[in-house]
Amino acid sequence: GGPDLADLLLEWASLGGGLGAWRQAARRVGLDVNRYVGPLDPSQDLPWSKVELPYAGKILRRGYELCLRQLSEKGC
Repeated sequence: GGPDLADLLLEWASLGGGLGAWRQAARRVGLDVNRYVGPLDPSQDLPWSKVELPYAGKILRRGYELCLRQLSEKGC
């Protein structure tokens, strides 16, 4: 998250919510959506690495890499 996503959520709510309002809200607050929805680099710290979970970061990283591999094999 962070303040930039908080601004997005507030703008989205002011537009009445709904799926179509996301892009409009992002444009209005000047948020680069691709920064959040683009592919992740598994060699870098992943977003969930800052969250304390009973699962080790390596397990989550391995699961992410497995998902990427399966998606590429299916042509997604």
